[in-house]
Amino acid sequence: MSHACSLFIHRLTVLRWVYIIEGIFSVLVAVLVWFGLPTDPSNAYFLNDHDKHLMQIRAHQRAAYMGSEEFSWEEVKNAFRDPKVYLSAAIQFLQDILLYGFSTFLPSIIQSFHKTSLQTQYLTIPVYLVAAAAFMALAFFSDRFLIRSPFLLFANMFGIVGYVLLLVDVSNAVKFFGCFLCSIAVYTGPGLNIAWLNVNMAPQYRRATAIGVQQSIANTAGIVAGQIYRKSPYVLGNGFSLGAICLSQVIIIIKYFYIRRCNEEKRRIAIGQKEDTRKVTSGDQAVDFMYHL
Repeated sequence: MSHACSLFIHRLTVLRWVYIIEGIFSVLVAVLVWFGLPTDPSNAYFLNDHDKHLMQIRAHQRAAYMGSEEFSWEEVKNAFRDPKVYLSAAIQFLQDILLYGFSTFLPSIIQSFHKTSLQTQYLTIPVYLVAAAAFMALAFFSDRFLIRSPFLLFANMFGIVGYVLLLVDVSNAVKFFGCFLCSIAVYTGPGLNIAWLNVNMAPQYRRATAIGVQQSIANTAGIVAGQIYRKSPYVLGNGFSLGAICLSQVIIIIKYFYIRRCNEEKRRIAIGQKEDTRKVTSGDQAVDFMYHL
């Protein structure tokens, strides 16, 4: 048997084990979720009586904004008229250019550092671990302090530095370090942005439409990513991604000031300083619904 044939069989065996391990993990998680995830947070077995009571209060407060279970075309129209949806979709589109490009071509990027195929696969592991840890940490603190844009801007700063390192003339070790920095923005940015829109939309059909519009626009970023990552050392792809993340920062700031102005307008209406002439006053447009910044 030739060396090439043996190498092919070895790689095929490794791939089989990758799929087997991933499949086993998915099945185990599904079993744990089925038996361990409570259907009602107010009756969750891992919460004490105080926390359960707090969840009941939150469910009651949430019901005031989520509206009827009956489908409403009017809420669909309200979502399409909301500037927040399109600002969020623009941010998501730019962040997904990074996500599709980096996640698809990370092994090729690392291999361009003169690594073997096996070394390349091993070296992707710590990059993904750092990305997962950063994602969990920033998501936790974002929920803890009920703010989104500062953490989104902060995560993207790592990506900007990372892409610069991939583009400039530095050692391969420094470029590999840049991959770690990129991963923080690549995986944290889209998740935080989805959460940012999700918590600022109500009732439910307005929210569902907003998320659908956002994701429909953003997923077209995959078309862009496939065109810009052409050949090693991927200067076009990394440079385009750098420009996308910088433009995303600008739109994040624009959206921040827009929703802050909306909050201020609601505050003035609530205390009687301004007449309420808005056409939509329900759901997230209610004067006591404050948007997360």
